[in-house]
Amino acid sequence: MAQATEMRRHEVTAYHNARAERMKHLDASALARQHAPAAIDALVRGLRDPKHYPQCAVALLDRGFGKPAMTVHAEHNVSVLHLIAAQALGIELQQSIQTDVATPTIEAQPDADALPKE
Repeated sequence: MAQATEMRRHEVTAYHNARAERMKHLDASALARQHAPAAIDALVRGLRDPKHYPQCAVALLDRGFGKPAMTVHAEHNVSVLHLIAAQALGIELQQSIQTDVATPTIEAQPDADALPKE
């Protein structure tokens, strides 16, 4: 029985090794490009479905014209470096708040009359 289990384990390992070797040579981008016409057709079909219409329309527009540029409105002259620094500081503050909070404790003595009698 142990020998059969060991043989099965060897077969499974060989299968996974062969699959991993095939995956090394897989070009996912090329495969995706091959299926692009079918994907576009699926999005166009989705335009006819009220439930999926908004998502399909956005996906088609994003792929056809590119995603809209994101603009940041500020009252002051703010550079990207300022925004990155502010984000880093916010993360640091959140972490310090999470670690500095003490566990709440109850500082009271039980009322002897309220305890159950044995």
